[in-house]
Amino acid sequence: MSSRSVALATFVALALVGCQPTPVETPAPPVVEAPSPPATAEETPLPEDALLAVTATATNENGAIVKLSAIVHRSLAWDDPAAAESADLMSQVCDGSLESSVYDEQLWSFTRVDVAAVPVDGTPAWPADSAFHLFPIAGNDAVAADGAVVDDEEVDIATPFCVRDKRLPGPGTGVIVLGIAGDTDEATAAGNFTRWANTSYGFDAQSTPGITITDCTYAVSDLGLEFNGENESWLLTSSQTACFVGAPSTGAE
Repeated sequence: MSSRSVALATFVALALVGCQPTPVETPAPPVVEAPSPPATAEETPLPEDALLAVTATATNENGAIVKLSAIVHRSLAWDDPAAAESADLMSQVCDGSLESSVYDEQLWSFTRVDVAAVPVDGTPAWPADSAFHLFPIAGNDAVAADGAVVDDEEVDIATPFCVRDKRLPGPGTGVIVLGIAGDTDEATAAGNFTRWANTSYGFDAQSTPGITITDCTYAVSDLGLEFNGENESWLLTSSQTACFVGAPSTGAE
């Protein structure tokens, strides 16, 4: 082969090599972490002082949905600094009928119940006239309300607010304070912080047409069991219009 032929062959070979596409590295697809599932009421740890939690889902006939919850906290003696806010609220609501001297003489305890109705995103607004009756109801013990929780107005106007049943008009958060005589840890008090378990806690919509209650659950903490929770008298009432648990009591009118 002539030198001209060799040079031509070399040129062609190099040209062919130059025509090959240069390999391009394909970037690895980004790693997308799966979002953590939202915590459910059952998965959310209770506060350290919680005795009981009651949860449910309420659906209105217009399609609105709210998540209901009631968390019952440990009972405290009337003169415990941590109970001062509850005792003050009870005195204010009862407007002179109850005060520190009564709590002292009768050895009162106070049990705080945090109540919430949280709207579910993407559902219609909750109708303004669709309220829930709340437990504990007024009876042998006094009850005071704050926040979104209001006093039942469908009673005799002379009825003191601290013995009226409580209502939750719709979405929002609030507090019920239960005052119980003879329930401190004094030697002469029989209750020793266990009388919170002598009533029921939860929600009732039987007097409000158009509300359906589902997913009714409750959980008693170890502390709640220690203070007589879920005793032999307890019942769970779970129906299309109610979700409450505890010692039997008359439903809200």
